Amino acid sequence: MTPLPAFALVTASPLGKDVPTYQAPKQPEDAEGGSASVPQETDGALTLQQALALAMMRNPEFAQSGWEVRSAQAKHLQAGLPPNPKLSFERANTLGTGQYAGSAMAESTMTLNQEIPLGGKLAKRKGLAALDIELSEWDLETRRLETYSEVSSRFVEVLAAQEKVALAEQALELAKRQAEAVTARVRAGAIPPSETAKAEVQVANARLELGSAQRGFMQAKVALAATWGNPSPRFSRAEGDLGALTAPPAQEALLALVDQGPDVARWSAELGQRQAALELAKAEGVPNVEVGAGVRRFNETDEQAYLFQISVPLPIFDRNQGGIADARYRQAKALRQKEAAQVRARGSLIDAHQRLAKAWDEARVLKDEVLPAARSSYEATSRAFHFGKVDFLNVIEARRTLIEAESRYIDALTSFHQASYQAEKLVGHNLSDISSTKKTGELSHEQTR
Repeated sequence: MTPLPAFALVTASPLGKDVPTYQAPKQPEDAEGGSASVPQETDGALTLQQALALAMMRNPEFAQSGWEVRSAQAKHLQAGLPPNPKLSFERANTLGTGQYAGSAMAESTMTLNQEIPLGGKLAKRKGLAALDIELSEWDLETRRLETYSEVSSRFVEVLAAQEKVALAEQALELAKRQAEAVTARVRAGAIPPSETAKAEVQVANARLELGSAQRGFMQAKVALAATWGNPSPRFSRAEGDLGALTAPPAQEALLALVDQGPDVARWSAELGQRQAALELAKAEGVPNVEVGAGVRRFNETDEQAYLFQISVPLPIFDRNQGGIADARYRQAKALRQKEAAQVRARGSLIDAHQRLAKAWDEARVLKDEVLPAARSSYEATSRAFHFGKVDFLNVIEARRTLIEAESRYIDALTSFHQASYQAEKLVGHNLSDISSTKKTGELSHEQTR
């Protein structure tokens, strides 16, 4: 089998370049093995790097993009092949009537014909097919970054769901301790027995919230495992720090890289492909020449003679005018499509940066101002209740405010990471490599408790 060209026309973006990815093998029967050993899902804690490796090697949508590249490579191989020669045989003046009743007057002719493409058709077809390979590799690179972004986003959702479970467990424990304190004060006669029912309601609500958080955690795990084709996740939890944030880069720094992202960068190859298609369309208007040679045998005289043929179509009506016009129109369309792709990418990047900056500011304010104040208020209210200075409703309200602030903080961290992954996908770089200023501390949710 003639070897196919390798994956080499498109350089992968820096983002996720260290993650092993599936490459369709050159032989379809080797598809199960792929290009590297397939990682197995862990039963314990799962890291982001492990999740990315699983998805990059086992995601069926990503794998099918690899087969598109192989298909384009096969078409490139076919495009460079010249037409096959034609061997023909003719027997005339036989099985007729009169003197042609037998085969005495027969003439046998054998010819070999070869079509010769003119106008550089073979080279132009091969060049066009090479650009098709490049475009299919750009599509593969686009799908790789999309998979990277999707997996990272879903991994963060698992981390956030874990935090919500921990927060719900903490809330339940607080509710139980408050119920014990209420019971003790009721026994001491400091507050009426009706306060006990309020405390029990708070415990029941906390249990409901915990159950809801646990179901949300399972749903997030299922969504993450689906990226590598597993409907029943085996991993027990995600391992990572949701609060480890890097200060977002300036919007101008991101916009300067937008043309390097595959959504825009592919259009250089696309425009080249449209130009190559136009050149091929022009070449198709040049008629091919067919030459032939053969031998003819005359049974009547037992003699033979040689013959030569040449055939040239006359380009009177069909000069591929429609094909040339269509190629020109598609070339003009591609210019507009490139402009539209740049506008979309810039708009999406600006939107992602705005969400990124908003989540960054919100997370910092929540960590530095809101959470300390809410925690201090809750602790002070709890002490005041213990000494009979406030009623139980004040404690309930202070606890609710604290839990809502912590939940909002988790949501802000999640939004920050997801906006980061969206921006990284568009430029093909890690934001941490773009940022000129990095935050040395971490906005860790663990540190805010």
